[in-house]
Amino acid sequence: MKHIPLYIITGFFGAGKTQFLTALLNSSLCRRAGVILNDAGPASIDASLLPEGPVRASAELTGAHCFTSGSIDLLVEAFGEFRRKGCDALFLETSGSAKPLSLPVLLKKLNAFPEISFRGMICVLDSQQRPLISGIRYIEQQAVYSDLFVVNGSREMEPSLRKLQPGASVIHTGDPDIIPKLLSMSPDQSRYQEISELRYLGQEKPKVLFMEPLDPVTSNGLEQFIRFAAPSCMRIKGLIHTREQLSFAVRTSGSSIEMKEVSRSMTRLPAPGLLVIQQPNGTGDRLFPSRWRLLTGGSLRITSCSEEPQLKMLYR
Repeated sequence: MKHIPLYIITGFFGAGKTQFLTALLNSSLCRRAGVILNDAGPASIDASLLPEGPVRASAELTGAHCFTSGSIDLLVEAFGEFRRKGCDALFLETSGSAKPLSLPVLLKKLNAFPEISFRGMICVLDSQQRPLISGIRYIEQQAVYSDLFVVNGSREMEPSLRKLQPGASVIHTGDPDIIPKLLSMSPDQSRYQEISELRYLGQEKPKVLFMEPLDPVTSNGLEQFIRFAAPSCMRIKGLIHTREQLSFAVRTSGSSIEMKEVSRSMTRLPAPGLLVIQQPNGTGDRLFPSRWRLLTGGSLRITSCSEEPQLKMLYR
């Protein structure tokens, strides 16, 4: 029986998960990949950024993180579909707030497909985010469940990572040994039973909002608003069209901001809007509409994102 390796890629918002996944898809690791992108909001800009050539099938899992009970059933459904499509490797990129305590439940349900072989969880981290993620318990949880750490930046994080998960390897972005490491991964799933659930109970959930522009805005006004809002948010991500007939993919992590112009002719662009993730006590839902109006001259609709998972097969 030919086995289909499954890799789960996790890490904090803006750590570089999609960039790392893209590098894997463009490598010799696979030719016909099946990819699931998990996002807390109603749509993901990341799907439009993946290379189409090596991706045989892909899906978005939105509305909840991928380890809730409802999400797990949808993941199993998607992986089964990918298996039937002849994929030779499977990847799940989790949301930045994923809590993998239910990973053993997912793996047990995947036993229905003996061809699918779980090869481990990879945690992508950016050393510049160290002050931002310190003390966030679900990031610690992701690290404890991981089998490999991929670090962007300096080596200052290595001692703390090895303390959290002594059995995991630590490599750095661009390391030529990344593919051999992935090919040799064989996680000890019995260790998941030793992780204390009590340590992670009662964690407050981030506040997740979706901001939908009701009027066209100027590029300059959009940039001013993003610079105002980014420092108070864990993550801002999405697509905005401007009066100048331009489209911008917006991605922030803390005060780090990226606004990249994208072509409107791209076939997989999501609906315009911004996914905003704040700390549980964030006040964006009260402050952002008036500041958006002041800086852009437009109106804004803000809705709280539901926790009802939805699976969308993007192309097959």
